[in-house]
Amino acid sequence: MPEPVVTHIRAAVGTGADVVLVVHDLPRAAKWHRQQIRERLDVVYQPARVREIAEKAIRVAALTKDTPAPKQIIQLTHSALTSTDTHT
Repeated sequence: MPEPVVTHIRAAVGTGADVVLVVHDLPRAAKWHRQQIRERLDVVYQPARVREIAEKAIRVAALTKDTPAPKQIIQLTHSALTSTDTHT
């Protein structure tokens, strides 16, 4: 993983440089690790709900903008995802 990404993630979750990146060779271990992260950040895994929100935002952007640039669509989708309560 690129160092800037690691630095960003460390800052986002409030850990220092003493925390090392763990690479999981087993899918079961990776699944367990992702669950631990979700619990710490108090979020839930709802891929269908996220896709639904993103699809709606993309459709609205495509229909309401004259010629939306990909960056505009990404920004509008990100805004829709972060403004929606996906914690429950």
